[in-house]
Amino acid sequence: MADMAQVVVTSAMGIAGVVIGVGLTYWLGALNRRHQETREDRTRWYETRLQAYVDLSRAVTNIIALSYRPGHPTFEAYEEATLKLVGAVNTIRLVGSKEVAEAADHVYDVALEKGMADLPPDRQLDTEIIRDAITAFRAAARKDLGHPSL
Repeated sequence: MADMAQVVVTSAMGIAGVVIGVGLTYWLGALNRRHQETREDRTRWYETRLQAYVDLSRAVTNIIALSYRPGHPTFEAYEEATLKLVGAVNTIRLVGSKEVAEAADHVYDVALEKGMADLPPDRQLDTEIIRDAITAFRAAARKDLGHPSL
């Protein structure tokens, strides 16, 4: 009889070991998946923010470039540039840090109010004010993206 009890205890310990091993494997695997998903989410957010910041920079560059084109740029050209600027700023408001969103809003205000709003017939765009605003935006964006030079 003692041999039977010993066999049952040994078998139960083996089964318990397997159950504990399976549970630990599942728990550690779930923990690893959670960390991997977190890293992937951070990467996706980073890439989204970077693209939005680049889009804003391009939109402002296009607005500045319009003022240097020979001849009078069409209303459609300004409208297209403005729509790209609005789209970039709206994206930044969603995905950017508060500091970058405020800098993007300032770029938007400066570009539309000081830059294109009351554009005189000779098309003298106040590019200095826009450049100052975009420089401040780029500094905030670089900080938000963790650029190593800051």
